[in-house]
Amino acid sequence: ARECSTDDYDLQETQCDSNKRRWFVGVPKPGVVCEGGYVPPPLQGKPCNYTCARGEYVDVATQGCARCKAGTYSLGDGSRWEKFNADHLPTNFKIQHKDVLTEIKKIRTLMDEEQGDLMTSAQELYRVFGQSGGSRDRRSAASDSSDPLRVQRDVGYDTESDIDSMCIGRGWKAKDGILIMKSPECSSSVDVEVDLAKDGEFRIQYYLPQDAPYWMLVEVKSYSCSGIGGAAKHVYKTLNVTRNHWHMQSLPLYEGHNVISVTAISRMFEMSQQAVMIKSIEVTGTGYATACTPCPKGTHIAEGGADRCLKCIGMDYSDEPGLSFCYTCSDDYYPNADHTACVMKDACSTADYTQMYGVCDETGKTTLTSEWSKPKLCRDDLPASVKLPEKQENISCPKCNPGMSVQTNHSQGHCSFCPPGSYSDGSKACTPCGPGYQPIYGYHFLWWEERTIPKHIIDLHCTQADESECPGTGQGWQAEKNSVALHYSALPAGGEASIHIMVSEFAGRLAGSGNSFGTVEFSYEVSCPKSLCSFSFLDNDDLSLDNSNWQWTGERGKNKVTRLVKSSGFHDFRWTFSVGGTEAWNGHSDSAMVRIYSISVNGTADGGGTTCRDCSSPTSPATSTSADDPIGSYSDEDFFEYEACAGCPAGNYLDVTDSKNHKCLQCKVGTAMTSLQHMGPSACLACGKGTTSTPAAVSCHSDCTYQDETGLSYDFSSLRGVHTVHTPAHFTQKGTRFIYEYKLSICGSQMDAKCFGNMTERRRSNQGSYLSKFQQVETKVCRHTMASLKTSILNAFPISLGSNLLAVQRLDPDVPLSNASVAELEKSTYNASRLSAALAAKLGHPLISLFFHSGKGESRCVNGRMAIINLLCDPSQEDHGELRLAASDECMEGTCDGCTYSFVWRTPKACKLCTADDYTEQFLKCTNKSKTTQYLWKPETRCAGGVVKPENKIE
Repeated sequence: ARECSTDDYDLQETQCDSNKRRWFVGVPKPGVVCEGGYVPPPLQGKPCNYTCARGEYVDVATQGCARCKAGTYSLGDGSRWEKFNADHLPTNFKIQHKDVLTEIKKIRTLMDEEQGDLMTSAQELYRVFGQSGGSRDRRSAASDSSDPLRVQRDVGYDTESDIDSMCIGRGWKAKDGILIMKSPECSSSVDVEVDLAKDGEFRIQYYLPQDAPYWMLVEVKSYSCSGIGGAAKHVYKTLNVTRNHWHMQSLPLYEGHNVISVTAISRMFEMSQQAVMIKSIEVTGTGYATACTPCPKGTHIAEGGADRCLKCIGMDYSDEPGLSFCYTCSDDYYPNADHTACVMKDACSTADYTQMYGVCDETGKTTLTSEWSKPKLCRDDLPASVKLPEKQENISCPKCNPGMSVQTNHSQGHCSFCPPGSYSDGSKACTPCGPGYQPIYGYHFLWWEERTIPKHIIDLHCTQADESECPGTGQGWQAEKNSVALHYSALPAGGEASIHIMVSEFAGRLAGSGNSFGTVEFSYEVSCPKSLCSFSFLDNDDLSLDNSNWQWTGERGKNKVTRLVKSSGFHDFRWTFSVGGTEAWNGHSDSAMVRIYSISVNGTADGGGTTCRDCSSPTSPATSTSADDPIGSYSDEDFFEYEACAGCPAGNYLDVTDSKNHKCLQCKVGTAMTSLQHMGPSACLACGKGTTSTPAAVSCHSDCTYQDETGLSYDFSSLRGVHTVHTPAHFTQKGTRFIYEYKLSICGSQMDAKCFGNMTERRRSNQGSYLSKFQQVETKVCRHTMASLKTSILNAFPISLGSNLLAVQRLDPDVPLSNASVAELEKSTYNASRLSAALAAKLGHPLISLFFHSGKGESRCVNGRMAIINLLCDPSQEDHGELRLAASDECMEGTCDGCTYSFVWRTPKACKLCTADDYTEQFLKCTNKSKTTQYLWKPETRCAGGVVKPENKIE
């Protein structure tokens, strides 16, 4: 091997030594093979607390500070973590579950009068559920009646296992470069450990919306020397809500070892789907940097000496790290969301232009003009491209927004959404879609008069810097018929005004776009001189919150923006106009304003129907109100593939035998429509063994009679009605009593088992606290949690355990199920029949088992929930008998997994009907020339009702 030279080594930095200095030692470069020759001597570096300015690093050769080159950045004496990777978090980061009650106790120590409402919520939770104390037996959590987390654990996940196991994998996660927490029933922390050479600072950029189901707490433990053994400084800080934007919060750090925990603490009873997010974490005081960090893809920095990189914007991108400039996509391409690559433009569709109405004149006429969205992300020269519509003159002004009409029950001419199954373009009355057609729903706002905006759907709001409401009426926004505007004079310095539209659910996936479920389109105009203000759009479900792409300043004419919706659940869309503080604002606001012309949310599961689609043909065009209907660009007909198109009432299927005359026909008796399929008679599925249905049913039920395979008949009609089961009482360590209450109804088609929740939510509001929506489930088997307070009973988290009766089956202890029987039954009962068969063997008597199913699966119960009601014949019981959870050594309260619940009902009503074969004749010895015939039940007989045993006969 050749001799080593200076080029064969890299100088690498050591940790601080006992003299608080670092050394640089030579380490062979990867892949180098050499022997002897030159070995670089150790080089003493600067003191550990030596620092360079931001944008600089220590040059090893000169031992002096040098400026970072263009395309790189440095904090000088710290580190910044961002663009988090789901597979490889930084080595000094740790995600872990936290005990919610312990964290709430910490919050209570921080409360003051300025946080009164937060303290009230924390005290309420703490009062009801007590404090967390001691370790718990992980192997037998179900039997621990003093476990203070039983209520939270069980109502949150509906399982008897420990909360730690239930929140595994449900804490902070990295997605799209952001750390996100979106499991409202769990509490989780991001822990960061760092060693500081001198006092420094912790900075976090986070997003915490006001209605998120969490508190956020930062906890810093600083130790005076490296390791845990030194004296500690302990700092807590609750993070404030951020309204509609990212916020930066800093805390001091001290020389030595620091452990920083950022914890999202569950509010437990507020199951909002709002997420909290962390965009970046920064620590200073770690000591000087010996190299600068290359700018990541999608960013650049043109000048040297930078402490951060700038995002590529507009039509620019960067596809490699360390660039000092961004490339520009060619004319036929546009940048992806991260600005790391270019994407080929598709043919223009109706989603790529906006249509704007002019002002209505005194005759009720207006104009309709069309403009391409800016930036233009499509090509109108391709054969498949739509053409930009010509300007339309002298058209009638709609009375309402699309999907709405003036309903007859509104005396003042206010607009409201069309009833389900109907549609309108806003100028006409709502029209039913008719059999086989279904409305295409959306939220469309083109007209902004007060009468045209449903207040329960869209909220116009304005807040000052201290979060109080703006003075005056209209919340700062001024409706101007075809637009809504906000002028500088209506908004105080440091304030912001927003428009919220809340959508509960989207109907299906956007055709040809992967996992997108809909679109949000809006047209706006903004004037924000000298960047003293900004206009932004935010989706609560957005994991990137990239304000460089969705925030606008400067002078902008009319523009249209289209945003894809990436999830089907709840969304809170917000348009916000924010202004700077008094110093920046004074003297510069004469022309500052924002104007919104239209907002359209497409593909929703509810809202207003703008047109109808043919359920028999997923690709067929929708019907329209007229050939020249200008609302076509808002009707979605060419863009959405719905997961289910009913077009008929519940329990009815669509008959398309006659292509020109669709019909809705009822499912027959003995069948039910239990799936999303609605096309043809095959959509009506046959009910299982021992079950039946009414016409047009969506579930199967028992008529309270049953005949088993041997011909034995049973009648448990006297068990009709709702029956209740309570678990034994549990007590928290503070003495609060709570139980689980189950309600069951095994006969009939009515969903008459009702469970409900009456929890009060406490959130900051100028009007004070308010009562949450009354929660109730109506089903066949359900459960809720009941806690005893001083003056009331608290009910929480009702859940359905079964709404559809899958099958009724007799299971004998000494007759194993045949393979064919098991295969047939378990197609619908998901192995639940094995549980009942095992129970029958344990009890030593046959069972009549009713298998109820709750519906579609969830993340914890992929096959849905199930309740098994096992009827056990017991002639010794009186009246209805005894109903309880089927406890076992392994599962104390009727469930082992929180998905399948088992009950045992000992009752004479479950016995087979008595017949003449169940008793025997016995002739007694003649006495005084009389013969007595005695009738006795056979010893093995277990029956009730049916044939009455004859009285003894004397002849």
